[in-house]
Amino acid sequence: MPVISPTSPREIAPGVFWVGAAHQAAPLNCNPYLLVEGKEAVLIDPGSPLDFPEVLKNVQSLVSLSQIKYIVLQHQDPDFCAATPLFEQAGFVGQLATHWRSAHLIKYYGVTSSFYLVNEHNWELSFGNNRKIMFVPTPYLHFPGAIASYDPYSRVLFSSDLFGAFADNCPLFADEWPGRNYQEAMRSFHEHYMPSNTILRPVMENFAQFDIACIAPQHGSVIRQGIAEHIGILRELECGSFLNPIRRSLSSLDGYTQLVNQLLKRLYVNYSRELVAKILATGNVTLSPESGELADFNCSGHELWDLCLQLLYDRLGFTPLFLLEPLIKKLSAEYSIEPPYVFKTMVLDLEKKAAILSEDNLALQAQTAHLTEQLQLAAEKLMRCSVTNLRNEQVFFQYLADACQDFTESNQSGTLLFIGVDNMAKINLNYGNVVGDQMLQTLSLLIEESIDDNHVLFKLDGPIFACYVPKTEISQALPLAEKIRYRIEQTERLIERITVSIAVISLRDFFGNDFPDCKTFAAAVTSTGKSRLLWARQQGGNQVLQANTEMPTPVLGKIVIVDTDEIHLEVLGTLLRDAQYTVFIARDGDEAYEIIDRELPELIISEVILPKTDGFLLRQRLRMDSGLRDIPFILVSFQKNEEAIRRAFALDIGHYLQKPYIMTELIELVQLLFRQRSVNLQ
Repeated sequence: MPVISPTSPREIAPGVFWVGAAHQAAPLNCNPYLLVEGKEAVLIDPGSPLDFPEVLKNVQSLVSLSQIKYIVLQHQDPDFCAATPLFEQAGFVGQLATHWRSAHLIKYYGVTSSFYLVNEHNWELSFGNNRKIMFVPTPYLHFPGAIASYDPYSRVLFSSDLFGAFADNCPLFADEWPGRNYQEAMRSFHEHYMPSNTILRPVMENFAQFDIACIAPQHGSVIRQGIAEHIGILRELECGSFLNPIRRSLSSLDGYTQLVNQLLKRLYVNYSRELVAKILATGNVTLSPESGELADFNCSGHELWDLCLQLLYDRLGFTPLFLLEPLIKKLSAEYSIEPPYVFKTMVLDLEKKAAILSEDNLALQAQTAHLTEQLQLAAEKLMRCSVTNLRNEQVFFQYLADACQDFTESNQSGTLLFIGVDNMAKINLNYGNVVGDQMLQTLSLLIEESIDDNHVLFKLDGPIFACYVPKTEISQALPLAEKIRYRIEQTERLIERITVSIAVISLRDFFGNDFPDCKTFAAAVTSTGKSRLLWARQQGGNQVLQANTEMPTPVLGKIVIVDTDEIHLEVLGTLLRDAQYTVFIARDGDEAYEIIDRELPELIISEVILPKTDGFLLRQRLRMDSGLRDIPFILVSFQKNEEAIRRAFALDIGHYLQKPYIMTELIELVQLLFRQRSVNLQ
């Protein structure tokens, strides 16, 4: 087999050069590439310090380092970019083009050049005579920030780890491999390093849309023939830790003979047929000289399955088993058979080595595992609604914030359904919070029965659910929203008829806004959804709102309610919002102060007994600020005695209602205070 052994650059396409090292460590060679356009150049994946002297020599035979405008780093692994600091020391003064996720890790190599973050530059760069390189996100293949690069001028796809291969001897071009073995080497590489077909398939489908003349991977050989065929192989490949092959009958494959032939085909990627035949011949297994497949053996099928792997292990050690491991696991799962005996014995050896740990260490591990489990359970409880067991608003908010970057980078389509119960306050007042909670549980089941498996359902604060529908435009999400609304309206599984309103929000509508950070993005999306639900309830409820629905903004004023009683917050907040007030909710004194300082409300309604800072201390703290001290303050609490009343008057609190109070009295008091404020402002 001809191997990669040129001592000078090789032009693989117009203006595109392979500039790698001639002799590299098997079975994983590295391929840096140089694009030259006029007086400027771009170096893609410069490689590791092991290859640096030869790569530098090849690059300088074409251009000076001062002509290299960019070094493209398609992800952060050392075989891709550990040589970058050496290029800087040798005279490179350009920028490092990469994804922001990769940049965070690449800096730990000690690089000094500035980063050109491709996700912030419309996924492209220009050099030379306005020659462009386009960047394609390939997330989790095999790093979250991985990218591939496409040169429209030469039609070369620089595919990073994708389309790479294992090989002891690796020709520069894939079509120089005898017997088309490159495809087997490519399969083996991806079965080891790529996480799953679910992640691999959509990227291959994206590549299939490109006009590609040549694929230049970072490992393995350059593919210049059968582009669509190679893309199709990876599109269908089952691989990775999430391998879940379809079960088949062993009889449909002519027993173990064809299973062993598949292993032999994979072995020939790294070992000659002559060597494999010689090893297996020691166990009276004969291979065909022409095809390399089994020709004769004097044992049963399962014995053959065990024998061949044992012979290879005895002669060549662990390496062939490592190369065959994903394929053996896949075949064993597909045909419901035991893996070869040598695999099981190796596992037992590892278990025996683990058994030599001292009892103290094992006990410590058990304690650590138990503690970790308890911490995970505690964290899980904090992340879920205690009534419905759905992910709560805190998780929903963080989900939007974390995903903001990905949404923006990929311009990913997707919609959110905000689902609000129109008459929940009435249910709680008439039947109590226990029945109210049971109704919320039933509603969550009704919604889950109406949505698909890839939709994500959350339970927000109050009687509100949020459902994320990925890769969907508003026009596609509206029928789902109507389906949910109608199903809840018609159900007989509730104590009385309940209606919901649903606000359909497109995430794409928020991409053009200049948000300072992802948390602000999440807050804007959430606020928009909740405000639309409030408007829908004020209009009578039981409706689906589209993004372009015009809504009046409450104009009467802002009110902050501070309490730990969720029912009280829900009932009072609903009544005040229905009366056209903007309501902010806080559940402890410190949170209340932050909201008051930020929003400058016209009225504060607070419980006395609060976490962190109680109602009296909150009022005292507000009086120390000249901008907040004159905001009217109403106390509502079960705690109302002579001493508490004296403290209230001392803090200039003019209204103190004892729970349970008459709701009409408080609403009328609020309206009176706002009328007085209007008169005072005239």
